[in-house]
Amino acid sequence: LNSDYVKDTYTSPMLLWLVAPLILFWVQRAWIRALRGLIHSDPVVFALKDSVSRSTLLLTCAIVIGAKYLDIGAWFQ
Repeated sequence: LNSDYVKDTYTSPMLLWLVAPLILFWVQRAWIRALRGLIHSDPVVFALKDSVSRSTLLLTCAIVIGAKYLDIGAWFQ
């Protein structure tokens, strides 16, 4: 996230830090559901059918697109 490539590729690379808590939330949620026996199929199938997983993916994509095209630094000047 702090590499020159990321800084050159994304307009607002600091937004990408928001992806880490989302991924942590999703993995923790899937792990807990698996331990409780609530995931009865392949984890990929679970992720595709689960509305929270799809929402997390959608929010992650929105953050990545926002980091690519939005210049949030200009908002704070």
